[in-house]
Amino acid sequence: SLKIDALSQDLWKRIDRPHPSLDHDDILAGMEEFASFYKGTLCSETMLVKGLNDGPAELEKVARFLSTSLNPSKAYISVPTRPPAVSWVQMPDAETVAIAYAIFAEQGIDTETLTGYEGNAFVVTDDPIEEILNITAVHPMRSDAVKEVLRRKGSDEKSIDRLVSEGKIRRVRYGDWVYYVRVMKEGEQ
Repeated sequence: SLKIDALSQDLWKRIDRPHPSLDHDDILAGMEEFASFYKGTLCSETMLVKGLNDGPAELEKVARFLSTSLNPSKAYISVPTRPPAVSWVQMPDAETVAIAYAIFAEQGIDTETLTGYEGNAFVVTDDPIEEILNITAVHPMRSDAVKEVLRRKGSDEKSIDRLVSEGKIRRVRYGDWVYYVRVMKEGEQ
């Protein structure tokens, strides 16, 4: 799966916040090279951010690049469904997502939208607290998913309250939900 949120370098930098040493043109060329020899199922994902890469001009550039250079089996159009890394990021409205879908489909790309919560089907090991810390280090976890993980292993919500009070995770409100996010310390991975 190749992630391509923008073809314009300035938008790419604002959305993906890459390391300064990375070159957008080199990454695009690497995607093209990879797609030319990869024999498996190639997919792409484009996350739309309201007011940045959700306009027709940028979407048409991305769709053209996908159809002419990558030819993915499926292109996924997604929106931020969990709390983003920066607070100004907002989800585009349904009409904008539908327009993006139409632009991709007009290029002959098999397209699917990912606009809802992905669910609570997390694999849980014997240590639910360690599992929650591992999952929240990768992406925020909705409160109902955390409760489900704890329930499956016979733990209670006091465990989460303890992690919050110890500064290991924090609660974040996004939309109608509370999410838990891992607090990473300097040098921690």
